[in-house]
Amino acid sequence: MPSGKMTDQITSVETAFPGETYVSRHLDQHSKSVSYEIRLFAPELLKIDMIPKLWDVVLVVSNTDGEQLISVPIAFTGLSSIPPSKEQFKSIRFSVHESFEATTVLNFGRFNGMRVIFTQYKLPLRSIEYKKKNKSEQAAPRKLSD
Repeated sequence: MPSGKMTDQITSVETAFPGETYVSRHLDQHSKSVSYEIRLFAPELLKIDMIPKLWDVVLVVSNTDGEQLISVPIAFTGLSSIPPSKEQFKSIRFSVHESFEATTVLNFGRFNGMRVIFTQYKLPLRSIEYKKKNKSEQAAPRKLSD
């Protein structure tokens, strides 16, 4: 399981996948729980075979002192779409307390032989709309960390 504290070198998920990210962020005023749904439309993620244990998403929550409180795997969906659109995406859903939102890191891990290599991303801390691109505007696929 990945660990480590938040650093300035960690990029946010919407910066890593510009124009290919939808984020629904909802704060429950009563419980101070923030619910996230993050949809990723990035071509390189859509091509990944979602065989269990070959691809992991792990949520790591730390306090402001950088002490890790929890590291827990979360489900990353298979290919999804919202009819009538046929555009596909993969999504993750989770909740975190508002006080830990800024120190929470999403870790996308890819199985590579004997181990899983993780890439860390900050939470966006806001909702982000996704506007479908036409074919000429789509970015070239990026390679995830090796």
